[in-house]
Order: sequence, then C-alpha cells, then structure tokens
Amino acid sequence: MKLIELKIRNFRDIQSLDLALDVLAVLIGENNTGKSTVLEAIRLVLTRGFGVRRGGQFSEYDSRTRRRSI
Repeated sequence: MKLIELKIRNFRDIQSLDLALDVLAVLIGENNTGKSTVLEAIRLVLTRGFGVRRGGQFSEYDSRTRRRSI
C-alpha cells in the first residue's frame, strides 16, 4: 500500500489538513504542532479495527468540535 495524499478534517486540534505525500515524507516541527496527531490519524485509518468502536477507539478528545471549558 502506498499513501499519496492525506486529508484530515476535525481530528483533535487539526481543523483541516491536505497533505501530498512523496516517496519520503518527514514531519518536522516544534513541540505541540500536531506531528503525532497526523501519525495517529494515519494509524487509525490503517488499523484493521477502523470504524469499529472496540474499547473506545475514539474519544471526545479526537473531535475538534468538542466543547472546551475556559
């Protein structure tokens, strides 16, 4: 399997991301910029259990539309 494009919408703190991938893709950035969130989104999509809520695969923190307390 080869990923050539990644689109993420409303996942954790990523409102919208369109990312074209090449043969080699490197995520570089400062702390707390979303690198791990991008990798987690890819993992969730490629996991066999995607779409099946076994053990609470998604939580209220995975949706950007969650309510935030101030």
